[in-house]
Amino acid sequence: MRACPAGHLDDVDWAGIINHSQENCRPSYLLWHGSGALKSITIECPVCKSKINLGVAYSRYWPCSGRFPEKEAGSDRFRPGCTEDSRIIQRGASNLRIPEIVSSLVIPQCDTNLHRLLQISAIYTVVVGSETRPFASKHQFMKTLESLVARKQLEKETVRQIDSYPEEEIFRAIEQIIGLEIPKTAYDLRRDEFNALLQAAAYGHPPELPKRPGEVPNFEVQANEVRSNVFWNNLRFRVTPISRLRVLMVQHAYRRIPAGQVTQAKLVSTAFELPSAPGRKWYIGSELSGEGIFLDLNLKAAYQNNLLLSGNVAPSWWQAWRNPDEYMGHGLVSGDKHQFHPVFVWWHTLSHRLINALSVDSGYSSAAIRERIFLDVDEKTGEANGGLLLYTAQPGGDGTLGGLIALVPEFERVLERALRTLDTCSNDPLCGEEKFGKDRYNGAACYACSLVSETSCEHRNMSLDRKLLLEGMQ
Repeated sequence: MRACPAGHLDDVDWAGIINHSQENCRPSYLLWHGSGALKSITIECPVCKSKINLGVAYSRYWPCSGRFPEKEAGSDRFRPGCTEDSRIIQRGASNLRIPEIVSSLVIPQCDTNLHRLLQISAIYTVVVGSETRPFASKHQFMKTLESLVARKQLEKETVRQIDSYPEEEIFRAIEQIIGLEIPKTAYDLRRDEFNALLQAAAYGHPPELPKRPGEVPNFEVQANEVRSNVFWNNLRFRVTPISRLRVLMVQHAYRRIPAGQVTQAKLVSTAFELPSAPGRKWYIGSELSGEGIFLDLNLKAAYQNNLLLSGNVAPSWWQAWRNPDEYMGHGLVSGDKHQFHPVFVWWHTLSHRLINALSVDSGYSSAAIRERIFLDVDEKTGEANGGLLLYTAQPGGDGTLGGLIALVPEFERVLERALRTLDTCSNDPLCGEEKFGKDRYNGAACYACSLVSETSCEHRNMSLDRKLLLEGMQ
């Protein structure tokens, strides 16, 4: 295939890569000579006998046709052209399509079946577009919903379920939904999740149990199962088992990175519109259920537990956080400077160590355990509170086997396995001598000590440094 950093993809123009000796020479087939390595293969024109070495063609730049196969309909082959240069790349290469995934935990402030029904797209549009108490009576509200059914925008069973609730309960839920604020940035979303997790670790979740048979919460934490005093050296961790969680994952864009052109790769949106809803964007997504373990230092109860990252390794990360423009051009960090913050790097590296440790006893492979790193930063002082969530999520189920949360009562043993060899690596001294800088994604980190499967890591195995983790543990 040939691809360009703008996201275009097309078949190789085989006849066009040969410098033909005859004018307007466009043969219907070409001759293939040789096998094995690309440099051992020659492509020949049967008409003019001109040739090109495939290894040479593979290393050169070629004109881009501007084709987007993902946006074509049927047999349409629209090629508008493109000013970018394309490169030949193997059809099965992973860098032909690197997805940009946005994920979100479902930790609703109002976690009941009624709230979920009222937040269905068609109903939510009606509710939010009105005043705080938009309808004079339940009867008027139900009439509006029935009109949505008549226009085939809503299922009749949904209206029946809402109608089974008392009027006061319906209007109270509507007022609560109207009062919810939608985060404007990915950082705000992640910080809201972090605050909700801290709240759940302190008081449990949901605030009230379901009142109707068959209703289950999207997120569940039993406050009496939270462990607040799990020690490692001078640090006191709080370990929170999450027996039920739900994760939304949406692909909003993708990149093509031919020949390692990371900084030139552009985001290509995956949004599409339906004829029935013009102007509204839709994205491919999935909803997964599972379990998890949330880990934090409970700074509200013990501020002295704050991380003191001021050793020999931390200054280079502080420099990157304070001057992100000098570093962001060298990696796919999606414009998030907080991935350079030393506290983020500390928690991220700890997360990878714990993933490998949990896979030993949990019954899940390390590739099945996913991470979510949280950071709440004071932009003026640089002080930050952080935490991590390790979870498993499976499609089509309301939970998993409980292999993760079963390890919470003996989490000291998990920490021991994760951190006892932190100061050594089988690739030392090469690994240990690595230092983070403008031309590097990580500090001391390699596949032998810190890197995990990319199905587990949300940050493409970047912003890792076991030396920084070791400094924070001492």
